[in-house]
Amino acid sequence: MNGLRFCPPSILFLLFSLSFTIVLALVHVELLSMIIHLGIVLLWTFLLEFLCENKLIAMSWLLLVMPLVLIFFFLLAYMYLLKHSTPVIQN
Repeated sequence: MNGLRFCPPSILFLLFSLSFTIVLALVHVELLSMIIHLGIVLLWTFLLEFLCENKLIAMSWLLLVMPLVLIFFFLLAYMYLLKHSTPVIQN
């Protein structure tokens, strides 16, 4: 790592994850869950940074954006299936 300089994907991930951690603290999540969450956030941030340092910036962006794209896709598919499903009539 170059001092405290992080690449843009790791900075973006770290900012979103730390803001989510603050939300978790506000809804009174257990301390152990928050510690595990922060550990995963740090590991993932360093993985993204490692990829950037090894000139794999595109892979770092892909790992950052792909889960969001998949969540959006599955949400759209779920909404489509709900709209076109037939209701079950119970007697």
